[in-house]
Amino acid sequence: MTLRLRGRCCILFLNFIEMSIKQLIIDRISEIENESILQEILALITAETEVTETYTLNPQQESKVNEGLEDISKGRTMTQEESEKFISEWLKKQSTGR
Repeated sequence: MTLRLRGRCCILFLNFIEMSIKQLIIDRISEIENESILQEILALITAETEVTETYTLNPQQESKVNEGLEDISKGRTMTQEESEKFISEWLKKQSTGR
């Protein structure tokens, strides 16, 4: 399995929605006078358009991705809050050796 990450490759908008979002962003940015915020926005959108790396998964990684996709399709998911609690409890067990 090969994953190609490219700027906006995974986000699909209908044309009219995309234009509305773009216009909203343009309008909001035109109101910003704080130079450091504008520099951060420029860095973000520059980085977004420069991502063109290709990652090839090894068989074990591909298997794990497929397991995750199967979990999602079968409803075996957690909320952000549930996963943070799960990880916190797991880390406590690891640090105490239990």
